Amino acid sequence: MKAYKRYFLMRVVVSALFGVACGVLLLLMRPYAEEIFDVLLIAMGLLTAVINLPAFFLALRSIHRRGEWINLTVAILSILLGVALTLLKGDALIILLVLFAAVLPLARIVLVTAHARQLRRELPRIALGGAMLFFLLAELEEWVFLVGAIALFALSALYLVHGILTLIFRIPNEDGQDNE
Repeated sequence: MKAYKRYFLMRVVVSALFGVACGVLLLLMRPYAEEIFDVLLIAMGLLTAVINLPAFFLALRSIHRRGEWINLTVAILSILLGVALTLLKGDALIILLVLFAAVLPLARIVLVTAHARQLRRELPRIALGGAMLFFLLAELEEWVFLVGAIALFALSALYLVHGILTLIFRIPNEDGQDNE
């Protein structure tokens, strides 16, 4: 049991240190935040286009079914948005992101029969899209890095404290008795 405790403590400490290192990296990269966001938008665009290709072919294959044209349209628009994210910059990109962040989740909510459940699934995406749009419109990319670094530091500290408390109170001693 002693080896397990040592392994658990090492895992918790290394994970917390990794979070702190990522936070430091975010702080060091703050001056380059705008360029990093541009690269991330290009990567998101490529990923969006590639991820929606199977949906496009599936919708195209089953176009004869009722309502499948909606899925085909959404897949085409998603692929086009992915291409646009890689090519466009500035206000045109922000307008496209606004449309994508608002229209696609609403289309998914309308397409399913369980609207309330789909709404709960889409709310985090809508919130993330709204936050991303806010930061892009306000040109607060450096603040995103600062807030991200602070969040990583706080989460790393919480993870470390939680891990140590778990080690003390939840993992039994060598004799099999609880630590209470």
